[in-house]
Amino acid sequence: MLSRIVIFFVGLAAALPGMQLTTAPRADATISKMIWRGQIEAGGPEMNFTGTIQEVVAQIRQIKPDFPAGLNSSMPLPSKDDGHEVDCNVGGSGAANPTYINDGIDYLHVIPGNCGVSAGNPGTCARISCSYNAGIWLCSENGQEVLWSCYALGDIAENDCFSCIGGDGKGDWCSGREKWPEHNFHVDVGWVDC
Repeated sequence: MLSRIVIFFVGLAAALPGMQLTTAPRADATISKMIWRGQIEAGGPEMNFTGTIQEVVAQIRQIKPDFPAGLNSSMPLPSKDDGHEVDCNVGGSGAANPTYINDGIDYLHVIPGNCGVSAGNPGTCARISCSYNAGIWLCSENGQEVLWSCYALGDIAENDCFSCIGGDGKGDWCSGREKWPEHNFHVDVGWVDC
C-alpha cells in the first residue's frame, strides 16, 4: 500500500506545471528553455513564449482559451536528402516509454508555430516535451538559434523513437538521436528526470 502511495505522489510531482528539468540529454549539453514563436490567432502578431510545449500551451490558453483553433504549422520537415542519421541508445539518460514520448509528439502535431532553442554554446539543448520521465529535446550543434515547425519536430521525434524501439520483456522502450547536420541540430528522445 505504501509503495502505491509513493508511486502516486512521484507521478503527481512529475506532472506538476512549472517543474524544471535538472538533467541534460547528454553530459556536455548546456540547458536552455525551449522557445515558441508564432501567432495565437489568425492575423495576430507574432508572439514568443518559453517552456516545454505543454507549459507554452498552458500560457497561451490563459490568453486565448480556444488555442490552437484555426492555425497551422509554418515550416516543413527538413528534406530526408539533407544527410540526416539516427543513432539509437544515445538520447536522454536511457530508454523511455514510447507511449509517453508519443504524448509529447501529439502536442507538437497540433500546435502551430515554431519551436526552438536559443543561441548559446555549441551543444545547447532545450527540453521540448517531458512527461513521466519521457523527454524530447532539441539541440543546436553550433550554438546558433534553431527554430523549426513544432509539427516537423514532432515528426522527427516520432521517427527517432520508433527507429530505436526495443523491448525488455516488460514493455517497449526507446532512446535515440536524429541528427540533421545540414541544419546544425539534432532531436533526442529518451529517459529524463521530469
